[in-house]
Amino acid sequence: METRGLRSSTRGDHTAPSGAAEASAGLARLQANLTRYGLTADVSRIDVVVGAVDSPLLGLDEAQWLDLARDIDVSVDAAASVSFLAPLSGLLAINVGGPLNLLRLAAAVRPKPVHLSSSSSVFNAAAYTGAATAFEDPLVGDGEGFRGGYPASKWIAERLSDLARARLERNDPPAGISLGRHTDRA
Repeated sequence: METRGLRSSTRGDHTAPSGAAEASAGLARLQANLTRYGLTADVSRIDVVVGAVDSPLLGLDEAQWLDLARDIDVSVDAAASVSFLAPLSGLLAINVGGPLNLLRLAAAVRPKPVHLSSSSSVFNAAAYTGAATAFEDPLVGDGEGFRGGYPASKWIAERLSDLARARLERNDPPAGISLGRHTDRA
């Protein structure tokens, strides 16, 4: 099966941060995941950057981080720890810190769009109890009522994204984050 969407519909190259010790190991991990799901892609267009999405500056030194911020045109966050048993404290770094670090990267040098991968579990909050339908509008409520760390962590990340978008729409970027157009989660 050939992959569709972002990889096949864009002309540019793609950069993928990896927690691997070397770029070649990160590319091999990416290829193994594609194979695992029965997908193929032109990996020659992917530049693996050794770093960590859950670390400040993505685990890069400041010069590397600024180069990356200058080179990319869009940020796609698909990193997460999907554990329904882990407590919120064990998921904050990757599920909340990761999106926040990518929002910061998108704001650096020049504004860039951010695509956030989330989860329908964000609608398990108390504010949605009894709701027949939940829309992908900005989240409502205060994030109370989750029965586990995973949905709570995804709710926090999505709420941060909503707050950043709202400030952008008011032309009042948050301190340290000056976002470009943040795309809808369609």
